[in-house]
Amino acid sequence: MFEKNFNITAFLFVILALSTWLDLNGVWVELPLIVNEVPEGWALPSLLSFAVALSNTAPIIIMLLKAFFKGRLDERIFIYIEIIIGIVACGLMAQYWNKTHWFAGAQHSVLFVIFVFLLGTLDTTSTV
Repeated sequence: MFEKNFNITAFLFVILALSTWLDLNGVWVELPLIVNEVPEGWALPSLLSFAVALSNTAPIIIMLLKAFFKGRLDERIFIYIEIIIGIVACGLMAQYWNKTHWFAGAQHSVLFVIFVFLLGTLDTTSTV
C-alpha cells in the first residue's frame, strides 16, 4: 500500500516539476524565430533574462507577506491569482508577441517582455 502511494506521489511530483518552467522554456526555444521579427534583434534574450531575474523577487515578497501576516494570509488567493496570471499571459503572448510600442525613444517589444516577466513570476512562485 505504501509503495503504491509513494509511486503515485512521485509521479505527480515529477509532472509538477516538469511543467513548472515549460512556458518559459518554450519561449527560449522559439527565440531564434522571434528575434528576426522584433526590433531588439539578438538583444532580446538579455532583456528576457533580466525580466526573469527580476521575477525572482516574487517568492521573496510572498515570504515577507507570510511573515508579516502570520497565519492570517490565505495562500489559496496567491495560487488562484498566479494561475489566472499564467493563463492570461500565455494567451496574450500568443496574440501580441510581435507587437511593439514606443519606449525610451525607440520601438520595443514591451508587451513581450512584460509577459515573460509575468510567466517568470508564475514559474518562480509555483514551487514556493
